[in-house]
Order: sequence, then C-alpha cells, then structure tokens
Amino acid sequence: MHIYIMKTLLILCFVFQSVVATTTTLCSCQQLTDCRTSYISKVESCANSCKASSNYTIDPVAALTCATSEITDECLNTVKGDFCASNPSTMIDADATYAVKNNNVAQRLVQRRFINAINGSSTNLVTETLNTLTDTGNREFVSCFMDCLGSINPLQCSTDTGCQFKRPPTVTLLHALPLCRSIQSDKRENVCACLKGLNVT
Repeated sequence: MHIYIMKTLLILCFVFQSVVATTTTLCSCQQLTDCRTSYISKVESCANSCKASSNYTIDPVAALTCATSEITDECLNTVKGDFCASNPSTMIDADATYAVKNNNVAQRLVQRRFINAINGSSTNLVTETLNTLTDTGNREFVSCFMDCLGSINPLQCSTDTGCQFKRPPTVTLLHALPLCRSIQSDKRENVCACLKGLNVT
C-alpha cells in the first residue's frame, strides 16, 4: 500500500514538473507599450547627449524626432489580442510562444516576417534616418549615437523581463502583413517629408 502511494506521488510530482516546465509568462500588452516608450526615451536621450558632444551640419535631434514621432503600434494592434496579454502574470504554454522554435517552415517564415514588421517599423525608421544623417556629413554624431543606443531592438526590454510573446495564428498574420507593410510605407513617406522640412535631401 505504501509503495503504491509513493509511486502515485512520484508520478504526480513528475506531471507537475512537466507542466511547470512547459509554461511561461505571456508578456502583457502594457509591457509592450512601456517597451516602446522606453525605446523612444532612450533614442531621445542618446540623441541629446551626442548632439552636445558632436559636430553636425543639421540638427540631429530634430531629424530623429521625425522618426520617433512615427513609431506607433498600429501594425501590432491588428493582432494585439493574439500577441500579448491584457492582464499581467498570464501564463501560457511555452510551445505557443516565440521562445520555442516552430518546426513548420512555412509558418515560421510568416511568423518571422510579422516580428520583423512590428520590430522593423521602429528600427527601420531610425536606421534610415541615421543613414541620411551620415550621408549629410554627420558621421561623428551617428557614431556616438550608435555607441550610446547599442543594439536597437524595441521588443528586447519585454523579453528581458522573462516574459514571451505568443505566436498569433498564421492565417491571422497573413491578413495583417499587407496592412503592416502599407503602414510602414506611409510612415517612411512621413519621415522623408519631415526631413525635407529640415532641408535634408
């Protein structure tokens, strides 16, 4: 009888550990918003610091503001309910997050394109603005800025907290990607127009 009870307890412990090992915390949507805010704040802080210690031909802070003012969650909002949690401390099966590799090559490609879309919408706008600053004789500022900002990843601060983002259904992303690309294109045009207003060509 005692042996049976011990075996049962061992099985239950094994099952419990397995469940714990395959669950993870889902990043909250508020964490994602805070992440974006933190990223923009860091961009602005680095820009102001480097402006004070660098030579430049045009106001680099004003140029970067052209980019940061266009960083929004419009693309992400199309699938927000499938990507992050409305409540903090929400647990989720790790297999359903980006932390675990998806073995379906086609699905993995779509998922990666979506991550690049929401992440790239921020990094591309800033990177393209920096390229413009470099081309207009502001290499000293750009070098300082890149050293200050480090690796540009607007989503990293959320994953640094130990949470993960959920993989939305592939069909959902296939519907969202064209809209995301359209949003990126519009924002790029807005940044270009803003830079032209600063007499940047």
